[in-house]
Amino acid sequence: MRDFFKRYIPEFVYGAVDGTVTTFAVVAASAGAGISSSVILILGIANLIADGFSMGSSAYLAASAEHEESMRDTQKRSSPKIIGTSNILSFRGSRQRTSIAIFD
Repeated sequence: MRDFFKRYIPEFVYGAVDGTVTTFAVVAASAGAGISSSVILILGIANLIADGFSMGSSAYLAASAEHEESMRDTQKRSSPKIIGTSNILSFRGSRQRTSIAIFD
């Protein structure tokens, strides 16, 4: 349960703050324009639903893109054995070239 909260609390906080601010802005602007209370309530609810859908779909797309990128990086990475071997071989090659250059 603790891992769940660690993973999703930032999303909840960000969504709550964004939803509160944008809904307040729509309701305040509607009230300032002198629109009736029922229309203001409908606009606030519609904005809240649209904002929730927007935030949810954006979070899904971001997580999906991040997952795909990490999978691509994993596939591009070589085996540690290959990396180690290439480092050793490149070190041996550069050392041999250096010794040849010094003694020539």
